Amino acid sequence: LHLARRHPLPSGSSCSSGQQQQHIFAMLRKNGRISVKGRSSVERHEEAAMVAGPRFWPEIFSAVTMVLPSIYAAVASPGFAATSTSPTPIWALVYVTFIHCLASVSYHLQCAFHAGTTWNRLESGFRVADMVLIHASCCTYGWAVARGQAAGFAPASLLANLMGAGILLWRRALGLPGRDADSYMVIACIFLYTLGMARRGDWANYLGTMLGYGVGGAFWAANRRLGGWGHGLFHAA
Repeated sequence: LHLARRHPLPSGSSCSSGQQQQHIFAMLRKNGRISVKGRSSVERHEEAAMVAGPRFWPEIFSAVTMVLPSIYAAVASPGFAATSTSPTPIWALVYVTFIHCLASVSYHLQCAFHAGTTWNRLESGFRVADMVLIHASCCTYGWAVARGQAAGFAPASLLANLMGAGILLWRRALGLPGRDADSYMVIACIFLYTLGMARRGDWANYLGTMLGYGVGGAFWAANRRLGGWGHGLFHAA
């Protein structure tokens, strides 16, 4: 922000928030405050967006909406488990949802704390924990829904999620920041674990789940255009 005041946009110019972000990022890069080596265009834009304007309340919103799945699980799971012939998978997915919630809420609160600074969220340890536990959730969900003819999907889901989590932890150990590919790996694992429902002909739940992910994914993809509020809406969807 100090650099932005020292190097303002030309007076009288009318610029969009995206142009302002690019201008601030250029000043930071010029002064050596942000390294661009090894960064994708999306990662560089995220860094500029963090400097261009505070995202405090959107991140608080993301933290709050992340609690919603856990609340639903706590309320609905006893009834589901009581009427199920195999309650163990139900409780397993409930517990992994609770644990992931703690990591995700911590990450978004950390983002809120650093809103409007040059702090790089892609280097956050809480982000790594969040992503690793998403893989743990996908693996557990895949095991829970892969019954009967779909049982073969559970080992495939386990292998894919172990690979995704392993890459995250390995890069963290090497001191490397997060990447776009982290999210793409999660998306692939979501598609993989949900195939168990389709394989055993549970089309109502499969299509309903994919519709929810589709709506949420649209909000996630539009997060920047929505001023940071899209991520919280993704959680709610």
